[in-house]
Amino acid sequence: MIPLESNGNVAARRELIRAARASREIQRALLRHCKSDIFFFTDLFVWQTNPRHVGAEPGPFITHEFQRLIVKDTIHRLLVERRSAVWEKSR
Repeated sequence: MIPLESNGNVAARRELIRAARASREIQRALLRHCKSDIFFFTDLFVWQTNPRHVGAEPGPFITHEFQRLIVKDTIHRLLVERRSAVWEKSR
């Protein structure tokens, strides 16, 4: 289970990195999980910044439920159908 609150998520990321440094088997397992689950990859390896305030908002990118629904429904379908789409950002 991936912690979806900032402090717990950062701690989990640190622990995974520490464990992966010591084990090729863990590295391969992480790679397999990342390839098969976009949310595993995103919630454990993606970091965000605010381009309007570079350096002021670094932190883990943790998906929200509405983002997960969009990825599952829309983006997955677009990838399968090899189509593109455009939509306005929330900022």
